Amino acid sequence: MRTLSDYGVRQYDRYERLIEDALTTITERPDRGHPCASPFDHLLRFRIERRGRRARHFLLYRTTEHATEVLRFLDDAVDVPRHVLAEWKPTR
Repeated sequence: MRTLSDYGVRQYDRYERLIEDALTTITERPDRGHPCASPFDHLLRFRIERRGRRARHFLLYRTTEHATEVLRFLDDAVDVPRHVLAEWKPTR
């Protein structure tokens, strides 16, 4: 893992906590995410952050009646459509 090899155990632990906090947030409040651009507007993005400071990653997820499903944990620079699996693409 790049964070561990590049920045050490301390930073790895901090980032792991940020990810865990983000997962807790979207589980408890799935509406906190922001819709992706069309045609993926049925998916939500939630940036992980530390006290108002954004990290370079976000969770890509959707909600169903019974669950919050995380599709990917992505870097800001990625092309979202390239990383969306066929079963997550809209059926309209």
